[in-house]
Amino acid sequence: MKAASDIYAPVKGTVVEANKALEADPGLINREPHGQGWIFVLKIDNADDLKNLKDASAYKKQIG
Repeated sequence: MKAASDIYAPVKGTVVEANKALEADPGLINREPHGQGWIFVLKIDNADDLKNLKDASAYKKQIG
């Protein structure tokens, strides 16, 4: 099943590259989300915004 939805980023920026491989194989995002399944490259407007993000251990702690 194909579906489309908006993607929200935690920081403001400009998309400078999109992963064309997802067009041919959308399932790649589920199989390799930390590898070949990346969605886009974002040029961040303000790098200081990254300071407000949680790291992996903080997220694990939050969700238990």
